[in-house]
Amino acid sequence: IGCGLGDNAIYLAQQGFDVTGLDISPTALITAEHRAKDAGVHVTFAVTDSTKLEGYTDAFDTIVDSGMFHCLDDDAKRSYAAAAHRATRPGATLLLSCFSDANPTNEDWPRPAVSEQTLRDVLGGAGWDIESLEPATWRREIDGKEVEMAFWYVRAQRRTLA
Repeated sequence: IGCGLGDNAIYLAQQGFDVTGLDISPTALITAEHRAKDAGVHVTFAVTDSTKLEGYTDAFDTIVDSGMFHCLDDDAKRSYAAAAHRATRPGATLLLSCFSDANPTNEDWPRPAVSEQTLRDVLGGAGWDIESLEPATWRREIDGKEVEMAFWYVRAQRRTLA
C-alpha cells in the first residue's frame, strides 16, 4: 500500500511473490508499471485510496507499508488500519515502517512522526495484534551531510473481530 514508483513491489515480484501495488497517484503507477516491465516481472498496479481500499475485501495475506502510514492524519490512520483489516484474510500479516517521534524537530526538513502509543492504539483498535514493534535508525549522506532518521518497524497479525 502506497507503493509509489514500485521499488518494493518489483523487488517482491523478483523474489517470486504475487504482488499487487496500490497507490493513490496514477502518475506514480505509470512509472511503476514501466519499471516492472523493464525488470521483467509482473505486478498488478491499481489506483486506490489507502483509507478505503475499495474493492479489496479479503484480498491479501500480507500488506507491506514502507513509509506511507506516517503521511496520514489521525483520522486517516484509523481509516487506513480498518481498511487494511477488511482487505486482508484471517491470519494476515501487516508489515509497516514509519517515521518515529524520536526524530528531533527540524524546521528546515519537517517530517511526520508517529509515537509507539499511536501505533498501538490505531492498529489495536482496528483488529491488529502487534507481534513486534522495533525502533530502527536509518543513516545516509544527503548533500554532503550525515542524516539520521528514526523509524518504527512493525509486524502485526490480523485478529478476527467479533
